[in-house]
Amino acid sequence: MKSLDISNNNIGELVPPEGWSIKDKGKSWQNYVHADGREQKEAPEGSSPVGAIALADALVKSKDRNFKNYGALVKLNMSNNKLWALGLKHLAEALVDNQTLAELDISSNSVTESETRADDMTGVIAMSNTIPTMGVLTSLDLSNNPLRVEGAKHIAAAIPKCE
Repeated sequence: MKSLDISNNNIGELVPPEGWSIKDKGKSWQNYVHADGREQKEAPEGSSPVGAIALADALVKSKDRNFKNYGALVKLNMSNNKLWALGLKHLAEALVDNQTLAELDISSNSVTESETRADDMTGVIAMSNTIPTMGVLTSLDLSNNPLRVEGAKHIAAAIPKCE
């Protein structure tokens, strides 16, 4: 497989931990309800982007099974999937030392947000550390993410380290 486009699929949707469920799922707003009756607007602590993590794990497993160079995947479009900071962090960890991926689109993913913070840079920092290890990456689309000054500085610092 050379190209994978899984854009606009909400794979980064936060899944609440055990004991919690989502009320009004799929609406522009949603509340989280605990089994004991508590209700809140924010995602409960321990929520995670399960779909994004699963994809990152699949990339790592294919590498671990010696499918050389990730099956030669050269283009990955994960735009508009609500990856959040945690999903980006897992993706970055999966792509360390990838030598085939030339184009990566992670635009419109709220990559500096988490269930409790609007300024979570963990994913951006992880990706900025990964970028220099990706030997053939020629295109990275981070548009429409609230990187802010801090996130832009991390990405900018990674660029000169690329070969």
